Amino acid sequence: MQRARSKIQKEMRRESILAVARRIYEAELSIPTVERIAEEAQMAKGTVYLYFQSREEIYLEIAAALLIAWKDDVERGLAGLSAHEPDPEKWAALLVRYPLKNPALFQLHSMKPTLEQNSSAEAVQQGMNQTARVLVQGAAILEDLVGQRGVTLMMQIYAMLAGVWQINVPMLVRLRKEGRPIFRGSWKSFVTDAVALLIRGAIESAPQR
Repeated sequence: MQRARSKIQKEMRRESILAVARRIYEAELSIPTVERIAEEAQMAKGTVYLYFQSREEIYLEIAAALLIAWKDDVERGLAGLSAHEPDPEKWAALLVRYPLKNPALFQLHSMKPTLEQNSSAEAVQQGMNQTARVLVQGAAILEDLVGQRGVTLMMQIYAMLAGVWQINVPMLVRLRKEGRPIFRGSWKSFVTDAVALLIRGAIESAPQR
């Protein structure tokens, strides 16, 4: 493959690496080697290293992009919800909708300490800034529901979902290899109910407005 020269070509090459890496991870629920990513992206391994310091740095950026996509999905679903007559179950269903369809989101976020260890300082700082920005925006959304507890509730939801995915990743890998359905029935109910409990508690403890 020829070397990308223009800014547009370089960005396209970069996006191709990210897209291939994400596809492999979503199919296998494990982080592949740079060699594997390069092969499926039809480029030399050295080309990948022109854009990313390591495979961990690739997935650190994917994790940030997925978090932004989650926030965007929640914002699109807000029209059907009311902060004046809050229904914890409906809010929870909205908040877990994207993670359930895109399990890589919190699987990767649960691995952030590991991903950051082998990434450049610039990539780590960028990822932290993007994550903080999304969590602040999410807190602002939840403030319409629970007032000043929006920040606390957002952090609780983020931490809880990352923890749940971290604990269940080995099981998910096994189920995927066995060809069994994932995120059906009880698992979906478990995640939704857990978020609903957090929301209900925040609503009940929020000052009356």
